Amino acid sequence: MTAVVVAALAAATVVVHLQSKSPILTFYWWLGMMVIVLCLVSFLKGRSFTHLPVAGGRTVAIIPAFEEPTDKLHRTVWSLLAQTHPLDEIHVIDDGSQQHPVEPFDHPQVFWHRQENKGKRGAQVTVLRHLQAQGKHFDFVLTIDSDGEPFPDALEQQLRAMSNPRIQDTTGMIYIRNFEETWVSRAADIDIGTSCVMMRSSRSMLGALETTSGALALYRAELLYDHLDAYEVECGTGDDRWLALRALMRGEVVAVNEAGVVTDMPTTLKKTYRQRLRWARSWWWMLPFVYSRLSLKQLSVCDMGGGRPSRARSRSQIRSSWQVAHQRHSRTSLLPQARAPRLGPRALTVTGEERV
Repeated sequence: MTAVVVAALAAATVVVHLQSKSPILTFYWWLGMMVIVLCLVSFLKGRSFTHLPVAGGRTVAIIPAFEEPTDKLHRTVWSLLAQTHPLDEIHVIDDGSQQHPVEPFDHPQVFWHRQENKGKRGAQVTVLRHLQAQGKHFDFVLTIDSDGEPFPDALEQQLRAMSNPRIQDTTGMIYIRNFEETWVSRAADIDIGTSCVMMRSSRSMLGALETTSGALALYRAELLYDHLDAYEVECGTGDDRWLALRALMRGEVVAVNEAGVVTDMPTTLKKTYRQRLRWARSWWWMLPFVYSRLSLKQLSVCDMGGGRPSRARSRSQIRSSWQVAHQRHSRTSLLPQARAPRLGPRALTVTGEERV
């Protein structure tokens, strides 16, 4: 694939020189090509943290769920239970679902909550305040969408990055599960993949990633608790972008390409439009904050330190890792009903927790 991209750029360069007599157009082409090459090199030879030790400390995962089908939500929970580096606790919070209320199952590491609909941000804050009231201390907070399935080593790889004290926030590599469903989801797969390979990798080399992914992100716990009151207020900005920019004020935000997660994308134009409108609104709302608070280094200067060259996973490696994840939680999630009793929404409380 790299050879194809290089060949295409070379052919296009020849065409530009043969057809264009304008030095301005030629300069513009060379500038654009250098940006493309830089982004490609950032992905192939960018930062990796596999050589670092796993950061010590306690980690909690928070999964907000709203009208999520039970099978998808359970797959998410079991994929977290199958991590090579175990989580200390997993908290699932039903954010006021009516058609698909959360159905708990029995596991000592999983805690179940329910609240009236407050949105993803409000659900996360509810769990964090609950943990704070119980006097439970955690060093890291893993946030994940209710339809996400992280690779078995996703948490381990992100914790390796966190052993660098400058890094405050990490995000994983996104793979679209339903890319073959419609042409809209296929286009989203191309768009998300290009974004992760090109722009996200180049920004990660700076340690200045401005947006992490809601599908999989790991934060230092003090970042969330220090901004808990402000974070709780819905102000039109994306949750992950809001936190990532606060993290940049303390240190670095990076992408961990080895930490994969499989998730779904909208399959219709209407849902895709709404999703992208939210993303665009968040970008514009935070633009003044970006230019008033971030340093020139975070905006433009490349800092190569803190990591080794990363190795992109091939499709066969991705497929193998995903199959391992499915095998692990298929052995446990498909339990007999007697071993995994299901409770109605009354068993879930706003401030309390229920171990079934």
